[in-house]
Amino acid sequence: GDPGIRDTLRIDSTMAFVSGSGVVPVHFYNDEALFGLEMTIHHNGVGIRIDSFSFAGGRVATAALRNTRVSDDSTIVTVSAFETGTNVIQAGSGLLGLLYLSYEEIIAPQTATIDTTSWKPGSVEFGTSFYLPSLVAYEPVFKRGYLTVADNPPSFDSVWVASNNGVA
Repeated sequence: GDPGIRDTLRIDSTMAFVSGSGVVPVHFYNDEALFGLEMTIHHNGVGIRIDSFSFAGGRVATAALRNTRVSDDSTIVTVSAFETGTNVIQAGSGLLGLLYLSYEEIIAPQTATIDTTSWKPGSVEFGTSFYLPSLVAYEPVFKRGYLTVADNPPSFDSVWVASNNGVA
């Protein structure tokens, strides 16, 4: 039975600077075993690109089938992880993986929303679903996150003295 907490997919909110790149953790919670999951997300940032998604260190890092597909304009990514045979993704809570975003060297400071979406590149439509071992699919609660790209912190000029000669 459901312990009262709905299965959830949660995007963290993080901050980065205009001269760097962003790394956004993604977490999920499921109260019963899953055959697999699919997550499709997009961002609304200007000049920001989705580079990749890493399962390393996450709960499905050893899943039999893992896939990442990024849209041509690098604003949408679909991530999926499925088990095979009688293997399952155990009930629990933790990291799904890390979303890597990059941007041009000079972009305006902004906050980009990272939210769920669906898309259909070709004949297959991708969305956000959890799959039970019975192959029944359902939509988890989705909590969007944000990437805040801030101005670089101020750096103060420094003067270094390599050597010093004096007269007494």
